[in-house]
Amino acid sequence: MKILISFIVATLSIFGGYMLAGGQLYLLLQPAEYLIIVGGAAAAFYLGTSQKSLTILKGVLKKSMQPEMQTDEYMDVMGVMHDVLAKLSREGMIAIEADIERPESSNLFGRYPSVVRDPQTLNFITDYLRMMVTSKMSGQQIQSAMDDEITARRKENDKAAGAIYKTADALPAFGIMAAVMGVVHVMGSVGQVSNAELGVMIGSALVGTFIGVLIAYAYVGPLGQFVESRLADQVKKLECIQAILVAHIGYGFSPALSVEFGRKTLFSGVRPSYDDMEMRIKELRNAGTGSGGAAGASATNIFQAR
Repeated sequence: MKILISFIVATLSIFGGYMLAGGQLYLLLQPAEYLIIVGGAAAAFYLGTSQKSLTILKGVLKKSMQPEMQTDEYMDVMGVMHDVLAKLSREGMIAIEADIERPESSNLFGRYPSVVRDPQTLNFITDYLRMMVTSKMSGQQIQSAMDDEITARRKENDKAAGAIYKTADALPAFGIMAAVMGVVHVMGSVGQVSNAELGVMIGSALVGTFIGVLIAYAYVGPLGQFVESRLADQVKKLECIQAILVAHIGYGFSPALSVEFGRKTLFSGVRPSYDDMEMRIKELRNAGTGSGGAAGASATNIFQAR
């Protein structure tokens, strides 16, 4: 929706301002130049973008109608991590094995549907919990493995967003190309048409430059920024999970204190307060959706221990 609104506002503002200034809209309707610019840029984008980047972009744009990640979504991530670590602390590694092998049917993960619906986040959590259960890796070793994966994800995301930025940078050049081809056509008509007709033809030829700049800076460039922001939010989730696991495994902090390390990694605009997280744990206990009645109370007591 944000993309649609911005495109509509940009289009109405630019073309509306042109018409208010006395411009004739029909002069901008040059199908041949649109074909040259859009077709050339689309072909260059497709050729220069890897299949992996195309898949990433497709996933982001498919979810573009959904709102940006909000505080509640990050709270779900921290909530499930708190519950997993609390269960692990009470019952041991083996107790969470069934949860991480079948998270979609796990009551523990089922309390956080936004996490279950996000394959990237869910796989990240279960993969490293599985490593904890099946190996004797130290906190430092797991942190190193997570660093490598997050770095790889960030590079993949940068390539995907970069493909859009490069296309935006190339569009004005395609616009110039269309304009030059239009001027060549005009020059071939000198002496065959009147001066008035030549003026219209020259104006039409120059539309190509306008179209290239318009699409680059009003549509494609901002789209690249949108994609980059959404992908950064996904990586931020992984960084939050990493901080929580490292605090618990590497330093032996309680589940509640470990969650605090994850909370501090979030941007201020979406970072829940300490009291918000405490209230979330209380709600789970009171609703009877914690890890059993006594377990839920135990989790709350841990969280209240500052």
